[in-house]
Amino acid sequence: MLNKATIDMLSDYVGSDVKINFGGPESRTGELVAVKSDYLVLNTEEEGVVYYQLSHIKGASIKVTEDDPLLFSKVSFLDKPDFEGVLEALKYKKVKVNRGGPESVKGVLNDLTSDSLVLSVNDDLLLVPVFHIKSVSRILRTRRSSDETFGQSSDQLSGQDLDMSLAADETSKAGTSATPGDSLDGSETLSSLSSDKSFKHRPLGTYFKVN
Repeated sequence: MLNKATIDMLSDYVGSDVKINFGGPESRTGELVAVKSDYLVLNTEEEGVVYYQLSHIKGASIKVTEDDPLLFSKVSFLDKPDFEGVLEALKYKKVKVNRGGPESVKGVLNDLTSDSLVLSVNDDLLLVPVFHIKSVSRILRTRRSSDETFGQSSDQLSGQDLDMSLAADETSKAGTSATPGDSLDGSETLSSLSSDKSFKHRPLGTYFKVN
């Protein structure tokens, strides 16, 4: 655990590249964004903004260059007076508690009691004592991961829409309305198209909405 003198010194190096801890799953390197009363904020390349409880930090190394002034990047983070305020602001968001190892878990922060987090993980509710939380970060979905989750890329979806539009256009030109069982081009029907394994639909109601 860092003492007050060390914490005060760290505050002087906000904007510097800092390595938190010297090894193990909780060790991360990034830009020191802020130092608060009982936590610090580190902006990492791997996981974005990570909030560390000061009580669990075993050490830190600071990379400084005498010739270059400290450069402060505009990092968006939860600027709360204490770690409990950060956890409260993360309610109903998908989070990662701790960086790795058996104590690391991902889930939706459903509730916060006086001493524990309530995480929704699949069909389970997990109680995680706040005292044992070394670090926490919010999980943000990327566009790429969303496309992969749905099982189709945007180009594939556009291609399907185009195929359906062309089929409907051909039916319209023929002066007929397409209903299940009617032929689209003399050989394929809407019912057979829907049952075709290559014709995929987006799954509904299986993902958390992150505001």
